[in-house]
Amino acid sequence: DPEGNELIYRFQLDTSVNFDSNDFIEEEIGSGNRETTWSPEIEWEDNTTYFARVQAFDGSIASPFVAVEFFLNFENDPPTPPTLRSPVNNTLISSRQPTLTLVNAQDPDGDELQYTFEIFADSNLEIPIDRRGGVDQTPETTQYRITSTQLVDGTYYWRATANDGNAESAPSEVGVFIVRASGGSTGDPNDPNDPNNNTGDPNDPNDPDNPNTPPGGASDDGCGCVQTPTKTPLQHPAALLALALIGLIVVRRRQDR
Repeated sequence: DPEGNELIYRFQLDTSVNFDSNDFIEEEIGSGNRETTWSPEIEWEDNTTYFARVQAFDGSIASPFVAVEFFLNFENDPPTPPTLRSPVNNTLISSRQPTLTLVNAQDPDGDELQYTFEIFADSNLEIPIDRRGGVDQTPETTQYRITSTQLVDGTYYWRATANDGNAESAPSEVGVFIVRASGGSTGDPNDPNDPNNNTGDPNDPNDPDNPNTPPGGASDDGCGCVQTPTKTPLQHPAALLALALIGLIVVRRRQDR
């Protein structure tokens, strides 16, 4: 103090940057010999950001506040499980190397996260197809595109976990998607999307149980249009009549001889 007055320090602490929450506390402490310290008698909360500030007061004039912010972390906590975003469950996918997207997990300690993606061929998650760990988190959502293998047509199950460098989260819920890159059968007789199964639609030209479906089913030749078999010349009524007349003429000529 320029005038040599004895100083008093006003300390304030809060969990709000505006120092206006119910956690706000304040205390005035006389100046020490070389430094002045304050030890608030509160129950500190783990994984909490605190704001503190202090000003000096000489009895007449107070100095501006000097503020600090700190995060209190007693021990490492694992992140929350990530949430699967896409593909949505039971989505049909035409790519053999689809992209999987999750909503980022939350880490109580504010650590940067990485993710592990796992893909399985069975609902019991006992037949692994692909696994990729160490996928860096990106803002809001994180993606992984399967590149280590080409998925064959069929049903696949996937899940993900988050890691903060010290602890791993619990697994996410299990998602399911269907790869149909060739347009062929999955071999599942209960799959309503399998073109070899009965759809129950009497107007479906691809339903093998439909009496109106020609042998082998209808074909679109890749154009998206349904084609039905055309009649051969011998199946046409006019052609059959002409053959009958020719046969009659031949018989008469033989009789005339």
